[in-house]
Amino acid sequence: DVYKRQPTPSPSPSPPSLLPSLESREIIIQIENVTIGEGEYAEVPILITGDGVKYANLTLFVPPIVEIEEVYAGDYENFSYNISNGRIEMVAYTNKHLKGTVKLAEIKMKAIGRAHTAGELRLEVNEIRNGTQITVRNGQILIKERKKEELTLFILIAIMIMAIMIILLMMLWRKKSIKKGEK
Repeated sequence: DVYKRQPTPSPSPSPPSLLPSLESREIIIQIENVTIGEGEYAEVPILITGDGVKYANLTLFVPPIVEIEEVYAGDYENFSYNISNGRIEMVAYTNKHLKGTVKLAEIKMKAIGRAHTAGELRLEVNEIRNGTQITVRNGQILIKERKKEELTLFILIAIMIMAIMIILLMMLWRKKSIKKGEK
């Protein structure tokens, strides 16, 4: 039940109903694709789909176009990580029977590269327990142009000028009303 790039052992002669099916022992480890604006942040989950993965030891290699800001624990009771030279080494384990798709971790990263640059978020499995067939799905990261803030600033300034004009007009109208009342 320990995965360390070893061949799958042959099943022992047992009644077929007692052998676990391959589908129940298949493990999929993936990180999502993400698009981030220049200088913006994104939180990207690392997911494990399978039945009963109680221990996972993974490394995530991050391209130099993003900076790792924080690593958050997922659904595992025990989680530790180490960030070093553009990679995150993570170990997670639990005594619970996790089933379906669970979150190993969530990685908060900041785009530090230029717009229209891309890179691979590559996962490497160091060790997985309770899985016989491991599939790794790496993600892609794309940095897009930041939204133009000049237009937003222009609109804000226009609104402020209009508000000042309305206030001045109201003050002028009020002053004329008071003078009419004096006559």
